[in-house]
Amino acid sequence: MSRNGSGRTLLAVTALLLSTVVTGTATAHTDERHPPPVAERFGKVVLADSDLTQPMRIAVTPDARVVYIERDGRVKVWDPDTQSSTVAGTVAVRVTGELGLVGLALAPDFATSGHLYLHYSPPDWDQRFVSRVSRFTLTPGNVLDPASESPVIDIQHPIGVPGWHSAGDLLMTPDGHLFIATGDNSECCASDGFPPTDERPGQAGGDAQRTSANTNDLNGKILRITPRPAGGYDIPPGNLFPPGTDRTRPEIYAMGFRNPFTLGDWDPATKTLWMADYGPDAVVANPERGPAGHVRAMLIREPGNYGWPYCTMDNVAYNDWNYVEDRPGPWFDCAAPVNDSPNNTGLVNLPPITPADIYYTYEKSQDYFPTLFGGGAMAGPRYTYDPANPSPTKFPRWFDQRRFLYDWTTDWIQTLPVNHHTGAPGTLTEFLPDAEFRKPMDLEFGPDGSLYVLEYGNGWGDSNDDSGLYRIDYVEGNRAPLVSVESSVDSGPLPLAVDVDASATTDPDGDALAYSWDFDGDGVPDATGPTASWTYDTAGQHTPRVTVTDAAGAVSVGNLTIVAGNTRPELVIESPADGGFAEFGEDLPFRVRATDPEDGQVDCTRILVTYQLGHNQHGHPQGEARPGPDCTGVLSPETDAGHGSDAYVFHVVGASYTDGGGAAGAPALTGSTDLVLHPREYQGRNYQDGAGVGLYFGQLFVPDRGNWFSFPRINLAGVDNLTMEFATRQAGVDLTVRAGSPTGPVVASFPDVPHTGSTSLNDRVYEWLTAEVTDPGATHDLYFVADWPEGTQPELFIRFFRFQTGGLTGPAAGARSAAAGR
Repeated sequence: MSRNGSGRTLLAVTALLLSTVVTGTATAHTDERHPPPVAERFGKVVLADSDLTQPMRIAVTPDARVVYIERDGRVKVWDPDTQSSTVAGTVAVRVTGELGLVGLALAPDFATSGHLYLHYSPPDWDQRFVSRVSRFTLTPGNVLDPASESPVIDIQHPIGVPGWHSAGDLLMTPDGHLFIATGDNSECCASDGFPPTDERPGQAGGDAQRTSANTNDLNGKILRITPRPAGGYDIPPGNLFPPGTDRTRPEIYAMGFRNPFTLGDWDPATKTLWMADYGPDAVVANPERGPAGHVRAMLIREPGNYGWPYCTMDNVAYNDWNYVEDRPGPWFDCAAPVNDSPNNTGLVNLPPITPADIYYTYEKSQDYFPTLFGGGAMAGPRYTYDPANPSPTKFPRWFDQRRFLYDWTTDWIQTLPVNHHTGAPGTLTEFLPDAEFRKPMDLEFGPDGSLYVLEYGNGWGDSNDDSGLYRIDYVEGNRAPLVSVESSVDSGPLPLAVDVDASATTDPDGDALAYSWDFDGDGVPDATGPTASWTYDTAGQHTPRVTVTDAAGAVSVGNLTIVAGNTRPELVIESPADGGFAEFGEDLPFRVRATDPEDGQVDCTRILVTYQLGHNQHGHPQGEARPGPDCTGVLSPETDAGHGSDAYVFHVVGASYTDGGGAAGAPALTGSTDLVLHPREYQGRNYQDGAGVGLYFGQLFVPDRGNWFSFPRINLAGVDNLTMEFATRQAGVDLTVRAGSPTGPVVASFPDVPHTGSTSLNDRVYEWLTAEVTDPGATHDLYFVADWPEGTQPELFIRFFRFQTGGLTGPAAGARSAAAGR
């Protein structure tokens, strides 16, 4: 995935329907005064989808500007008056681990003061290991004044930790209190996907009792402070520990979190905080260690202890694992947790653990909250309906007081009311299930009653080139056009000829459309019609704009960003090959090159090459390197950090280069690309898509006739054989592995898979089977497709499959050869 492409597309999406489902909670409470809104009345409008790099947070101002931040330190503002975005300023940050510029909140008096709060990791992170929250001023003209910085609080992270599970979200209350979310900063997976409670000497990095369960540490917490006008902060009354309490920090409002990535809403009337916490990585439960990894959403009604690393869900305990002898210990006590870790500097006897309100795991068919699945719970805003708001795009009364819950990994958004008497969440309703959301990162309602959505995109690091900022409107009457516009190039030397195309624009009401183009920003139309051409003779960043008007007078605007006088660099990772194979713990030699017309011969030592441990649909940054003058180098990543074969993990290698700018006035541009490498063995249950089913549906593959599962982005160059470990209840399954789609070219075939002797799900007998591989060339998603004669329904369970060169690897006993016909 590369940002070297010629143009960017502005997408406009129309929602299709709302579907309502009921949770497993005891008390359902929903507003039935009005029927659900007609979903086709929602429209998803593009505000910005070009020049975004790892967007993190948004904040909508009282005058409907949208402030949004990117992890590399850029602060941007989308202005409704200009219908375009500008870079307000840049904060110097050290991007490491999951850190960078990660938190944003507006001051209560922002409308008059321009004050906003940012949470970031300073450039000297490697010396001090602190993240900082500071107040800045956004001056008129959408300029962030760097000299206005007023530091509020430095949060000490564990010394030497690269930034694991750091959270960082901010939430400001109307009365001036600031909530800060911090992660446990513990190694995610040295505990086989279960809570890290490793108390052995030298292993403190794998002990969340040092952070989350430590009352004397600010990590793994939700903090609440009151920023002072001149900098620094005070402790407001009502936190978990009163000031002066021995071995505690008074900043702590709530404790016991792993990665509380989002603080969604504070309700001043009920004094409740809506938030979500990411869970551990165990895909399935282990009777000796505890439940599978669950994400949690909680309505925090009062300060308290929320369990990590001792308990999860509705207070289901984990085991106090004996790491010295590698065996189970006693079970943690959720009612009276004890932190006796040698890494603890706080209280030993902790507050009782408060259970979560909503919790779910990778398994879609769980009995509780059966419609929720995934691994990236995010807490969104609460909507308050204002009948006096004249905005024609405000959400209808049906959403009044509903809170939003969404999942970063599986791309769904839900809404739910909360019973004001019991505090229990009520009916969950999926919001726009047929709309496309690309890793929703942040949601916020604006003063217009519209929902603003920031999407991270599906790429890795700098290469997520489908990220964007959107607004979702609800309109009862005539609806505005949905603009879709693209350009032939996004940069290039002078003179720069640009072809633009808005012919994919649609009108929800079927109205005729009129187009007006402004290429030079003077407000005077330069062209009409759905397509146009323009040549830029002046260097700089330009924002061509198309204004589309329907027959009833409704207007929509689409913007593009074009840099004239400079060309975006092109990056190529020449080796290793995208989609190839490498085991964990191996060094990864690489060769990378960058080309840039303005810079001439690119000095390879200025290219940055990064390594991330890919896990499900996100990555854990683990290292970086600079190539030598010959454009080669070696990445030395860690192992799989304890994930093991139970998890879907892989390698992500990225490369980026920022050029020196072009002609006078032409800004510098960054090009980037990435590739993935796979371990040679995967568990079948870790497939990423399957017969229309989401992430981690089922422990094993039990297909209906013609069903399939798939693994993405695999290159079979040099692979001779594919071996699977399987179990069947009867013979007769034909398994075909195909490239690109369930009907694509055949890669490997396992005809008439034999009966292994299994009689039930609980009595599986496994064998190994090997088939020859035909390389289709290049990189493809691989689809495992099952079929069998009509009238039969055998069951095939695939536990492992392995890509290999030469003969079979694995148990010799029971091994068969598909090519030999058994």
